[in-house]
Amino acid sequence: PITIDSSGLESGMTVYGDTVYLVYQSPAAGELKFIKSTNGGASFPGGNLRTVWAGAGSRPNIEVDGDKVYVLANGPDGLTLAKSLDGGNTWPPELMKVMDAMGYHGDLELDAEGCGHMSYRENQNADLKYQRFTP
Repeated sequence: PITIDSSGLESGMTVYGDTVYLVYQSPAAGELKFIKSTNGGASFPGGNLRTVWAGAGSRPNIEVDGDKVYVLANGPDGLTLAKSLDGGNTWPPELMKVMDAMGYHGDLELDAEGCGHMSYRENQNADLKYQRFTP
């Protein structure tokens, strides 16, 4: 096993070709972190470590469509979708979107056409919700 972060919690992972994408909660840094391996998981160079967003973030999920990387996680303002257009190198705040202010514990999938599908629990009445969206 490879140690990515000695204090990392709650991770999400996906593989696209030879690239392994990993997102996780970093309590020590107080951030949601992203890192990738471009050699099939043999190593995760520290130079690939990025911050998805500063502040609270938990239960992350990650999906990839070419150079587009999507992270869905519990954020400070609700269930939040973050997007990178360059393989995870940058996570512009203007591309972040609160998907449901009352949502949490989400799951994210992309279909063959690139449409997003998410399921999550709504905090207000504990309903299980499903939403299809264009990322």
